[in-house]
Amino acid sequence: MSIIIEDVLASEPDSFVKVYGYAYGMIAAVTLANRFSGVMLMIVTSNMDENNEYEISVGDIDKALDIREPKTRTKALNVLRLSKLVEIIYDNRTSRYRIRFNTKAYLRGTKKRKPNKNKTFCEDLNFDILDSKGFIKQSAIDGYKVHDSRQVKSGGAV
Repeated sequence: MSIIIEDVLASEPDSFVKVYGYAYGMIAAVTLANRFSGVMLMIVTSNMDENNEYEISVGDIDKALDIREPKTRTKALNVLRLSKLVEIIYDNRTSRYRIRFNTKAYLRGTKKRKPNKNKTFCEDLNFDILDSKGFIKQSAIDGYKVHDSRQVKSGGAV
C-alpha cells in the first residue's frame, strides 16, 4: 500500500482523530527532534484504523518521506519509540511495520464506532526524555536502543 496525498484527503468524512491536550508537548518535541518522525506521525495517524493501528512496508515509508538511507528511517522510528507515542513491530518476513498508536495521545473513531480498548496500545508517555524547555534530550536519543545488546557468554562447549 503506497501513501499518497490523495489517499489522505479521501479518508472517511465522518471519521476523526482525537489528540489529547497533554500529548501536544510530546508531539511537538518529537517533530522538532526529527522532522521525519513528525511527518511520519502525521501521515500514519491519518491512515490508522479504528484500533489505532497501521501497517506499512519499508519501501512505502522510504518513498513517502524520500528517505535514501536506512539509518535515517531508523532514527525517525527510534524517536517515536522513545517517546512512547507509538509501538512499532517489525516483521522480517514481509518487511512491514505494524505501528500502534498510544491511545493516551491519539484516538481514532467515527460517529458510529469506538475503538476496541482490549486491542489498543495504552501506556504513559515518556515525559522523562524532555528537558526543562520541552525539547527531547540529545542524550536520551543517543542512548536509546530498541533491543539490549546480546553478549556471548564465555565458557566451554557443553
